[in-house]
Amino acid sequence: MDGLILFYKPKGWTNRDILSFFQIKLGNLNFGHGGKLDPAAEGLIIIGFGKINSRLMEFLQSKSRYEINLDLNKEIDTSELQSVINFKFLKNRPKIESRTNYFLKNKKEEFIYNYEIFDHKHTYLALKIEVPAKFNIIAFINELARNLKIKAIVHKIKRVGINNLSANQALEPNDFSGPIEISATLRGKVQGVGMRYLSYNAAKGLNLTGYAKNSGKGNIEILLQGNLISLLKFQKEILAGTNSSKITGYEFIFRKLLKKRGEFVIEFD
Repeated sequence: MDGLILFYKPKGWTNRDILSFFQIKLGNLNFGHGGKLDPAAEGLIIIGFGKINSRLMEFLQSKSRYEINLDLNKEIDTSELQSVINFKFLKNRPKIESRTNYFLKNKKEEFIYNYEIFDHKHTYLALKIEVPAKFNIIAFINELARNLKIKAIVHKIKRVGINNLSANQALEPNDFSGPIEISATLRGKVQGVGMRYLSYNAAKGLNLTGYAKNSGKGNIEILLQGNLISLLKFQKEILAGTNSSKITGYEFIFRKLLKKRGEFVIEFD
């Protein structure tokens, strides 16, 4: 068994909590993540299990999007806030030799690609930022407060996306007790060799819904909906292939079920 799980980490959960949760759900497999989240944060984290840890390295080089809500101990001007962010943290900030901050002194690739102040009233501040996957969000908040000479109380830190993946697609802990969804891609000699019909029969036998179809790249794309145990059984059956098939690569992404399908079908061009 192996795959990627889009998981919604609750606030307060540590890496140990996440590991314990998935060991209960999936057994004693190898687990990894595509960019950890601070215990104070919530939101999307990509969990890999089985033999896909190399795939996680791609996410460690990706961009993350956060929403940050802060309560400040005093009012500040929006222009002052923008000036500090532009000068200290923005990736395309002015190149001035005297500029130093926590991130530069510690030789970390910590910067902001983009940001938006989407709410700033009195002592309440809400930011949206796009940053590297390894960005230290707590260090950023502390350094921002230090430069503004204020104290900031974290109300909420939420990672809302990683590249084109959204926290809206992420499975919350309680979701695993009901139907969830898999988006799968099979690569290799998989078209015209009975793989779609194998997936149809396997899905029907396990009472799963969704579809299988050929893609324009010579792959097969499969969408499945059902309980976790049945989905894992399907994965084992489909990866066994047919006598004429040869699977050279695959990806299974476990995510939240947002739109329920009525039955499993084969989609034709």
